[in-house]
Amino acid sequence: MRRGLVPPMALVLTACGHMAPYSEKRLDYVELYAGVEHRYQLRIPYTVTVYEPFPTRSYVGYRWIAVNGSDAELAAEATVESACPEEMKAFSSRYPVRGKVSLLQGSRARVDLETLTSSGGKAVEWRPYKFNGEYRLVRVGGSATQVATSDCFSSRAPETSCPESD
Repeated sequence: MRRGLVPPMALVLTACGHMAPYSEKRLDYVELYAGVEHRYQLRIPYTVTVYEPFPTRSYVGYRWIAVNGSDAELAAEATVESACPEEMKAFSSRYPVRGKVSLLQGSRARVDLETLTSSGGKAVEWRPYKFNGEYRLVRVGGSATQVATSDCFSSRAPETSCPESD
């Protein structure tokens, strides 16, 4: 009897099409802040949907990338993508990135980056960044640290820990 249930259950789980515990979807804008070690910090917001096994909750997550350059083109060289701005102490994951962010007319930005993938602790290859694309650009005059700290205390992601600033 149990053998007869295995193939139908496998078919049902496969047909649902979503086996990951969460999914990420980019929003339509990015934010540009003054930098500390670099000229600017780019914040990329995205929606995270958690599945248990069906969509149960969503929140907005953020990735930060430090960039240098002019008002037309920003370069991400020898930098990382992180969950926090560069002046915050954090035990968050940091991933090497390279490429450019073009600042277009009409308050638009085009993100064209690559991330270094690894396997077994060794760098393997550069691949297109998952949040590449064209966005509405929002220039923010406030402190990146204050914004990130405020996000930590919001209800967006209760499992997010709040790092301290330097």
